[in-house]
Amino acid sequence: MNTNLVHIVKQIIADNGEAVLNDPKRLRAFFSDLAKDEPKPLRIAFGRCVEAGAYTALKDAPDAAERTERKAAIARRLRDEHGLDLTLCGEALDVLEAVLPEEKKETTVRTENTTEGQARDGELLSEETGKLQKIITEKDDQLARSARDIERLTEEKQKIKKGRTTAVVLGIIAV
Repeated sequence: MNTNLVHIVKQIIADNGEAVLNDPKRLRAFFSDLAKDEPKPLRIAFGRCVEAGAYTALKDAPDAAERTERKAAIARRLRDEHGLDLTLCGEALDVLEAVLPEEKKETTVRTENTTEGQARDGELLSEETGKLQKIITEKDDQLARSARDIERLTEEKQKIKKGRTTAVVLGIIAV
């Protein structure tokens, strides 16, 4: 989580009240001054979360489990409607959650808790596993080639030693 952004949002709330988290235009104005050094994608995702009413949705959640479900739903909606990355949405929602009143905070964060998300995760895992398997195969081939090269060089070294020994012996005989 971007702790610097948490501090900036807390400062904005302290100076202007928490109502600013329900007013995307005012928040953008404050961000342009106070959060200009923060990553732009995170600022955009945070603004989209505010536009989606995430602060109120998280604040009004009756318990941590419901808040987690709401975060996942908001993240999915922002992904579907605005093409935002789920991880980025999750980070923005974490910032919002971090500035909730103390009794509303939660330490565990989930951005996916659906069969759709699990299926997509499984597909990504299979794809990454395939890529890793290909890399392992390539490295095994490189290792086998290196082993053959070492064996060939060892044989050449032995031949050179025998040739030197023969040359030394012939040199001694010639003297």
